[in-house]
Amino acid sequence: VKAAEFAVHELKKLSDSGIYTTLNLHKIISANFQRGVYHNNTILEIELSSPHFKSGKAIEKYNIIVMKHLEDGISSFAIDEFPVMNDDAIEEYYIQKVESKRKKREESFRRLELEAYLSNQKKKSNEYTCLDDEKHESRQKDREHTVGELLSNIDSKEKLDDRRKQSQDRVTKGAVPLSLIQDEVRLVGKSLEELHKVVMRESTELQQQPSDYEIQRANDILNQALEIF
Repeated sequence: VKAAEFAVHELKKLSDSGIYTTLNLHKIISANFQRGVYHNNTILEIELSSPHFKSGKAIEKYNIIVMKHLEDGISSFAIDEFPVMNDDAIEEYYIQKVESKRKKREESFRRLELEAYLSNQKKKSNEYTCLDDEKHESRQKDREHTVGELLSNIDSKEKLDDRRKQSQDRVTKGAVPLSLIQDEVRLVGKSLEELHKVVMRESTELQQQPSDYEIQRANDILNQALEIF
């Protein structure tokens, strides 16, 4: 069983799109052990399940050999034929993978901005001394929080009111197209944490994906809120 689980675990990693993560061990039909010159071999016939096989079947059979090296104990596997998956599902999983990487990248950049902002605020409030150990400890505490939590900590009613005032000035000066005024009003009523969710394309309270304008505008508001100089 361990050999089969190992093979499926490793197989899940082998698709560029991530579609193989839907593969699961359904059944071990047969398992035979064979000692080789360099490896201990476990010869398996198994059934894999997935909702995305190109054949349309829910379960397919595969022959796998799991090889464990006699000297270093490192395991590897070989399969007679790699699972062929549905093209539409592959595209969908690839898009999801790209989107996930984008979110992680944006989250990392936003955290760097927050750390710079918090560092600057602490210097202004004389909370920082020149001791490197204290600076490091403070940064470590900040990193224990999510980006959303950090944004929530630095937000306030006064800052929200200021964002609304600046937005009203933009509308008055005609900087916001008439067709987008409702989007503008809705955005500036959000907290910094909620604006971050908009930028990250996370579902809103209405379970709707934000428009391109909302994403760009929310990003601009966050950047302005985290300006150091």
